[in-house]
Amino acid sequence: MAQIRVSVDDDMKARAEAVFGSHGLSIEQALEVFVNLTSRGNRLPFDEAMLREPKPPLTPAFGCMRGKIRVADDFDAPLEFAERG
Repeated sequence: MAQIRVSVDDDMKARAEAVFGSHGLSIEQALEVFVNLTSRGNRLPFDEAMLREPKPPLTPAFGCMRGKIRVADDFDAPLEFAERG
């Protein structure tokens, strides 16, 4: 059986172990699942767009609204829509 050795930042490892642990997996088991899914599917087991630099939040969904909504200083006040034209 082959062994894979990976070096990662200590904080990153601790955060990943917490996530995997919350799903009942050790980091070794999670990496084995990743490698298994990759080799069975002959591709990454997630959307490759996740590897690219993240876009600002809400840009894809609300980009068409840019410049059309003004937020009031009072967060209890309703949003105002700019007039068309």
